[in-house]
Amino acid sequence: MDTPIGPKATGLPPHPTAGQEHYRACALAYNWTQIMLTIRPEQMAVLDQGARRTFHAQILSRLMPNLVPTCACEARSNLLDQMEAWHLRAIGYGITSRRSVGRWLGVHLTMAPDFDLSDRVRPLLELADLTGDNKMVLLFGALRNTGA
Repeated sequence: MDTPIGPKATGLPPHPTAGQEHYRACALAYNWTQIMLTIRPEQMAVLDQGARRTFHAQILSRLMPNLVPTCACEARSNLLDQMEAWHLRAIGYGITSRRSVGRWLGVHLTMAPDFDLSDRVRPLLELADLTGDNKMVLLFGALRNTGA
């Protein structure tokens, strides 16, 4: 005797419009809703990376006329890769909000690439009692005071 394959094997009708209530009842019975809504960490990382890449491309497009010479002569794809590295460093310093990360990337692109590696800036970024947003406010205040 042949074993049924496909919709007949699960008792589901052959077409989704053929019985939405039946599908819903089967999904609950088989606990499919939990299976289908589980996103593995690897999948989430890929989704995050794609969203970050789009975010970086938007920032780069806006700041293109104001890039520092070292960034202006780089290929767009290389700059986007570098922006990913800068973004990950920002996360390491606790700078995670969209606005603060955008400002962080803007400083790298328009003023000083890798400014966060400076001995003058790093202590400020490593303060544990400040939020990422507060660190960016202090950073911009310091930049204003130095005339940069």
